[in-house]
Amino acid sequence: MKNVFSVDHISTQHWRADLFSGFTIFLIALPLCIGIALASGAPPTAGLLAGIVGGMIVSLFSSSRLSINGPAAGLIVIVLAGIEDLGQGNNLLGFKYTLVAIIIAGFLQILFGYLKSGVFSYSLPYDVVHGMLCGIGIIIISKQIHPAFGVIPQSKDIIGLLLEIPNTLKNANPYVSIIALSSFTILIGMMQIKRPIFQKIPSSLVAVFIAILLAQLFNFEVEHTYYFLGNKYQISPELLVDVPNNFFKGIIFPDFSILKNPRLYIHAVTIALVASIESVLTAVAIDQMDPEKQKSDMNQELIAKGIGNIILGFIGGLPIIAEVVRSSANVNNGAKTKLANFFHGFFLLVFVVFFPSLIHKIPISALASLLVVIGFRLSIPEIKHSIQRGIDQFIIFGSTVYFVVSHDLLFGVGVGLVVKFILHIINVFLPTGVCFNDFFVVQFEKQTNILEYDSYKIFGLLVFSNVFSFYRKISKFDKSQKVLLDLSQLRLIDRTSLNFLEEIKKQFQSNGGELQIVGLEKLRPMTQVEGSGRKLQSK
Repeated sequence: MKNVFSVDHISTQHWRADLFSGFTIFLIALPLCIGIALASGAPPTAGLLAGIVGGMIVSLFSSSRLSINGPAAGLIVIVLAGIEDLGQGNNLLGFKYTLVAIIIAGFLQILFGYLKSGVFSYSLPYDVVHGMLCGIGIIIISKQIHPAFGVIPQSKDIIGLLLEIPNTLKNANPYVSIIALSSFTILIGMMQIKRPIFQKIPSSLVAVFIAILLAQLFNFEVEHTYYFLGNKYQISPELLVDVPNNFFKGIIFPDFSILKNPRLYIHAVTIALVASIESVLTAVAIDQMDPEKQKSDMNQELIAKGIGNIILGFIGGLPIIAEVVRSSANVNNGAKTKLANFFHGFFLLVFVVFFPSLIHKIPISALASLLVVIGFRLSIPEIKHSIQRGIDQFIIFGSTVYFVVSHDLLFGVGVGLVVKFILHIINVFLPTGVCFNDFFVVQFEKQTNILEYDSYKIFGLLVFSNVFSFYRKISKFDKSQKVLLDLSQLRLIDRTSLNFLEEIKKQFQSNGGELQIVGLEKLRPMTQVEGSGRKLQSK
């Protein structure tokens, strides 16, 4: 692992490209930071602080050249759950307590990094992770579609909120609805336009700009009533984002009196795990998009995010991750170094210090509409892909989604893992000598070397539940050497383990060695989808 304070990817050589991309990402991030904070039950300053610290400070510690750090939709559900649970009806107090959970989560992430746990993010089952993200998307939709149309729902649970959507559409505030519908049209319409010039313009910024104009037209800043089709409706400044004129006076500090509450640590662990998983997955995706194909140190990424989250917990900010949409835009804008991430945070700081009054003109409806679109983008594609991956994967995915939505995130992920484990047991229920212990411990045997390769054969199973055992063995190898793994005697290997093997191959390659894998051709793919798990053909 590199030195924690990493400046090797910061260079002034490409500052113009980084400055342009950083400014563009700032325009994308500004409404998202505010919207994510409001959806999380936190003050708008919390989201803006997360973007500022994620850009200006965390970029100095990160190993990823092109990823953008900041608050993310994937953490909305977790932060909101912490605020509601710890605050017991007092959201301000709940937020102060949740800040303590964010600090603890940051220390946990640093610990994960020093224990070199970054690689274990690849061991989480694909369909469980994507079920979790889909469930988060559905929860975001259920909570944000009501304020998008200016209606206060009666229900508190997610299922009830979803069932209330028809009633909300029926009783929508017309002026607020015009803003919501215009935002939806812009956000969805601009995604369909393929011309490069439109791809460079942040659709979220356009939607917010039009929403501000409409709010001015409808005089949102003055409380008043109006009639539409014989019905009476109310407009007030409460429909606009509320921020203090002095940004720094809006900062909220943690309340450590919650330290004796055991539920605090459940929320801290949840924040640490989800933030770490999302950050590593994003870093992997951005490394693949990087034109120079430079690889990030995943353990250093965890440490960097941990440092950022500790700082944010102390100054009243939301937890951060490496966010995939902003990071992808950063790559597409031609960013070259971590200065783009730094500049995006710098521009956020300049804006909130010198132009806070502009933030107060933003209608909450526009931000809620933006999050509803994000919720659909998190959920609908995942449902389509899961259906295509076969019945086993859809069962795992669907179970995770249902229990994330109906109970909570950790419970849903736990159910998904149990369902996947049960399906693995069914898949290997053959007279092949597989025992229960094989689900947790890999059978690993040294073979006679083949040419210049150290040769090993794996027996039994290689699945998500024993991939830790596999990693403990292979981590002892000299990754500058050539190693051959024979998988022909496996009874089952799942998609998670195949992805994990690909990551280990990259580690060998980056250290000057080689990991060659043979024998997979003797196992039958479990579905027609590329990258599917494989199992021994029944005789």
